[in-house]
Amino acid sequence: MTMRIITITTIILMATSMNSESRGDRFVTGPDNADRLQTGPHLGKVYLTGAGPGAPDLLTLRAARVLSEANIVLHDSLINKEILSWCPADCEIIAVGKRCGVPDNDRQERIHQLLEDASRKHRVVVRLKGGDPCVFGRGGEELEFLIARGIPWEVIPGISAGVGALSQLGLPLTHRKIASSVTLLTGSQAESGNFAGLSSPGQTLVFYMGLQHVPSIAEDLMRRGMDRSTYALCASKLTYPDQRVLAARLDRIGAEVTNAGLEAPAMLVVGEVVRFWKDLTVAHKIEMGVRDGPVAVTDGPEVC
Repeated sequence: MTMRIITITTIILMATSMNSESRGDRFVTGPDNADRLQTGPHLGKVYLTGAGPGAPDLLTLRAARVLSEANIVLHDSLINKEILSWCPADCEIIAVGKRCGVPDNDRQERIHQLLEDASRKHRVVVRLKGGDPCVFGRGGEELEFLIARGIPWEVIPGISAGVGALSQLGLPLTHRKIASSVTLLTGSQAESGNFAGLSSPGQTLVFYMGLQHVPSIAEDLMRRGMDRSTYALCASKLTYPDQRVLAARLDRIGAEVTNAGLEAPAMLVVGEVVRFWKDLTVAHKIEMGVRDGPVAVTDGPEVC
């Protein structure tokens, strides 16, 4: 039995290696483009890689493999630094997130330049982003830059905090009876007040990067007609050992979040699925999925 398992594993690894080698450095189908890239000035390939929502064991196998082969990694601030342990000892690691001290207006241009420079010097360049690189991660901007420069690339998806990470709470974003659609938004939309059409029932709203905007988001939604008794949930540091989750009515969520002192990164979820989740967990005494210390959900202002 042991020998059979080893054989199967070996075949999988060989297939993965062959699949990677067969792709080479192509980034668009067509022999002319592939030949040009392979003989051009760029030696390496840029992997836009999702680090997942936080917990290291939620990193995909493909992301772990690429990190283990990386010559250089450019990572965002909010990734779990334990993930970097996959990198080789001689891998160059550069923090390029909002907390690295570079003004936001200049930061993206600096990242673009670093990616281009790295692709000329290294074979495996990893651009590591929290969650999924193409969900509010500026992955589209970086893809546009790489394509314009003729730099080989590949996107490695990651578990997004706004979808996959909420699942570990037992919170379904859709439900056949109460929520048939999901809208992903950024908290900065609260500044523009662009919430037209979002107050209708039967949908779930998920706000990324919205911690400081929770009171204004709630006020705007109620002003546009959303029932003030609709439940909302704010989840801080999802999948980390110290994650915290707070659920309250829409007319109370702003004050509750402010008083609780939740920390970024945080997600805000609004919709009837939150009430469903709350009732389900209380009725069946289901414990929250806090990884190293489950806390039972209680009634009232729920902080777990």
